[in-house]
Amino acid sequence: MSENGAEFLAGLYQLPLPRFPDPTKKQHEWVKAAAWGEALNEWLAGYNNEKTRHDYLQALAYPINFCQKLPWEVHKADVARWLKVGLAGKAGHTRKNTLERVRRFYRFACGRTWSSPTGRQVRLCRTNPAEGIKKPKVAEFKRAVPLSEAELDRLQAAFDLDTPYGRRCPAGAGCRDFRRLARRVG
Repeated sequence: MSENGAEFLAGLYQLPLPRFPDPTKKQHEWVKAAAWGEALNEWLAGYNNEKTRHDYLQALAYPINFCQKLPWEVHKADVARWLKVGLAGKAGHTRKNTLERVRRFYRFACGRTWSSPTGRQVRLCRTNPAEGIKKPKVAEFKRAVPLSEAELDRLQAAFDLDTPYGRRCPAGAGCRDFRRLARRVG
């Protein structure tokens, strides 16, 4: 195991985790942290898009920062509390997607092993702490209702052509494009 994995994992914490394993004192824990960091890197490498990798990394950083625990110390109750308190105020889709990303990583980690300093092959985790957590309810998107001709006329008339903002859409081609786009919504 390389030390880069442990350093990568340590970098996920917004504030340094005081209990993060010290390579000189807790070698077993340091090697475990390295294995988790390498697993996370390998999991992220499976996604081609840089933004996707960033979003997934952020999703995993949320619960471990909220709980102030190492990834292998996170339990189902921690994930449930993080979802309820840590993501309070977030949109339902955001909460659902973030939970699903955490669930995917732990599912991946449950299938990985690491070599302890004694040479034993040990699974990174035995249970997925995000598994079995009920997904947040998400409101369905509603289809936009197109504006009527009268509403389009009122909207277009609302632009004051004597101001710079109003002149951006003169009664010429720009407004015709506006009307065409407004009709396509429906």
